[in-house]
Amino acid sequence: MAYLNHNYIQKDGKILYHLRKPKSKNEIIFVEDLGMDSDGWFITVRHQNIKTKAIQRESCIVEKNMETWLSGYLHEGYENIIESLLP
Repeated sequence: MAYLNHNYIQKDGKILYHLRKPKSKNEIIFVEDLGMDSDGWFITVRHQNIKTKAIQRESCIVEKNMETWLSGYLHEGYENIIESLLP
């Protein structure tokens, strides 16, 4: 039986990875989910449209699984462009 937290409000923290694939309409963003906790244990993996920023889907993963998810996307041809977000 799953228990839902009806008081949960998603709150984005720091963007950890911002992935794009050449010629793709979507991008993938790994971002800390501070709504679940404040210590970075939970990560939201967000697939969104590059132009409209409309969210296609989201997954909530634990931080220790992030490298596995990331390596899968990099193997599929995605590239990390996080440097382009820095001032």
